[in-house]
Amino acid sequence: MDKRPKSRGRITRRQLFKAVPIGMASAAAVGFVAGRVVGPLLSRRRPPQVPEGSIFTPAKDRDTEA
Repeated sequence: MDKRPKSRGRITRRQLFKAVPIGMASAAAVGFVAGRVVGPLLSRRRPPQVPEGSIFTPAKDRDTEA
């Protein structure tokens, strides 16, 4: 018979050393792909479209001196 104790769901050191680099590479790949997909959508900054005469329309004769 097998004299080794049965593993009860524990992770061995060898499994850990194998899984950590794979997990890190997977996380980096997912982050890279997500950044390429979502990044351009978040970086597009447009001025808000407000109707003419609204209180949110920027002033045209605004004083630029502090």
